Amino acid sequence: MEHEYAGVDSFVVRFYGQENESVDIGFARISNLEAKMDYEVIQEGGNSIPILLPVARKEPDILTLERGIPITENTEFWRNLKPGTRLSNVNIFVIRNEYTIRWLSFAEGIVISKQYPDLNAVSSEVYIEKLQIAHSGLEEVE
Repeated sequence: MEHEYAGVDSFVVRFYGQENESVDIGFARISNLEAKMDYEVIQEGGNSIPILLPVARKEPDILTLERGIPITENTEFWRNLKPGTRLSNVNIFVIRNEYTIRWLSFAEGIVISKQYPDLNAVSSEVYIEKLQIAHSGLEEVE
């Protein structure tokens, strides 16, 4: 009897710096992953089926990244990653057993919150406790 075991997922977020160099950060948890759109409902006379038309978004989506550790070192990027920092072409990779099983991205975003971990002299594993990014909308990359 053959058993298939579920692997452990890891989440890597790739940011691009000013010189277009990439910086990878591993996160323990990523939440608010959703793609959505705003729409307007139009009723045509005599037609009982409403027509839905896409409209410009009123609110950005907010992605929450928790417990981040650096995979690639870039001190300048870390120093500049703060509320108000604009981001572009951010990629999110879900990796299982060394294979990318899902790849999401957004074109534009802005850091709205950065929470540091508690300071502890015996442990320095987590660099970012929580990072929130308002973004232009997630897309799944094939």
